[in-house]
Amino acid sequence: MPNPHLLRTALLACCAIAFAAAHAQTPPGIARVPLDPVLFSNSNQKGVIALDVAGVTREAGREVIAQDGGFILVAGDAHTDPDSDAPSRIVLARIRPQSTPIAVPGGAAAFLDAGFGDGGLRVDAFARTAHSHALHGMVQQPDGRIVLMVRSALLADGPDAPGELLFARYLANGTPDTGFGTAGVVSLPLCDGADCALRQPLSFDLAMEPDGSLLAIASIMKLLPNGGFREIELELRRLHADGTPDLDFGPDGLQAYDDFPGLGEEIGAGQVRLARRADGRIAVVANTLDFDLEGHGTPAVMLLRADGTPDTAFGSGGSRLLPVDPARNAMLPMAIDVQDDGRIVVAGMALAPFSDAPSFFAARLTATGTVDTTFGGDGNVFGDSTPAGDGSDIANAMAHDARGRHYLVGDTGPNAFDPHVGVLRLQPNGAADEGFAANGLARYTELAVQTGITNVFLTNERAFAATVAPTGVLVAAGARVSQDSSDRSEDRLIAFRLLRTELFADDFE
Repeated sequence: MPNPHLLRTALLACCAIAFAAAHAQTPPGIARVPLDPVLFSNSNQKGVIALDVAGVTREAGREVIAQDGGFILVAGDAHTDPDSDAPSRIVLARIRPQSTPIAVPGGAAAFLDAGFGDGGLRVDAFARTAHSHALHGMVQQPDGRIVLMVRSALLADGPDAPGELLFARYLANGTPDTGFGTAGVVSLPLCDGADCALRQPLSFDLAMEPDGSLLAIASIMKLLPNGGFREIELELRRLHADGTPDLDFGPDGLQAYDDFPGLGEEIGAGQVRLARRADGRIAVVANTLDFDLEGHGTPAVMLLRADGTPDTAFGSGGSRLLPVDPARNAMLPMAIDVQDDGRIVVAGMALAPFSDAPSFFAARLTATGTVDTTFGGDGNVFGDSTPAGDGSDIANAMAHDARGRHYLVGDTGPNAFDPHVGVLRLQPNGAADEGFAANGLARYTELAVQTGITNVFLTNERAFAATVAPTGVLVAAGARVSQDSSDRSEDRLIAFRLLRTELFADDFE
């Protein structure tokens, strides 16, 4: 008999995905921070790139890096089969910083860096053409090399097959680094033999050490032979910069956790996210299996030392439950960020009882794991795109700038069917930054770039990744979807950048 708590947790995790499809019209009072006209588009719309990759039917940007010189590196999933929901390729693109479009055959604006990959693009199947590939992380190592973390599985095995975890490394110019692994790819199986049928991967994340070493985490649901749930386990791997396992970190460079250290709480379904602190400690956020406070889902943060053992001085023996607002039925973490002073911020979506209208939430802990009451008064902050709080708002990504301001980036809208990108900026104390937008939240309903589709009745955009460049510019990536009256849909990978002079009108450099 499946564990009812786990089923409920899994349902909430599904809600996080289902609700991440949200919008309709911009309500009065929601200001829009202008997009950056320096970033060119292939239409009249400035500040947004809509990337249409040849031979691909649908694309989505999952990771973004703001490189030196104003270049933007974007990576994401690509579908080659219009009838399949499984992404089958990975796209890596580098966007030029200049504002003047370059004429190319066909009259399109050349916004890609022609010196990167193949004309600015790299579309990869890693010699596994019968596999689906989903991107779960991208980092740039100190020497400029780029590493992607990809889950790869045979399409014929279905979406729940464990498959393998790939680490693909590219030189700074976008060509495969053949000195890394085999032809530029290191493969780590996510199961072994008969164990494969009992392991279902749920979520992944990637971070990097200052020396280029890789930290990769996976959330794995373990099943009983009869199909029931046994537990959810987190598997944390450390690889040297060259892709070989760090055997000092544990057997095969791996350590596993089946509960939150010191809390006695099991790990639940949903997203797992990690971030490395400046002191070398590793912060991980995930949901607990148990539900407290009359059915409120409780996220928890664990802090690990550099060797993967729990930091027992943090929270209660290494972990801390996030503060849960009594008016919220669930708080589902989607992103984690660490400040320079070691404080840990978690963002995601919060639900009220009997409501299908999630809101942005952010919660902050001190470096030692206590609730940071200087943040929002009780450690929690919520953001809604509609005055009545009945919109559908989900923070998929988070970043902070040099002044300590937090950016929650994701989907916003008054319903759960047509999302548009939303950005909530919070001051260091968690207060909504009214100098950025009304209630601190700006919605971008004009990111759509029409590319040949007529009779469009549905166009929406979603953001999955965000970062603040050294210049202070916020850069994000995601997907744009258009659907016409014949139910023909297309996705485009998008990248966009906010207008710096408006974003930092206080002359912050």
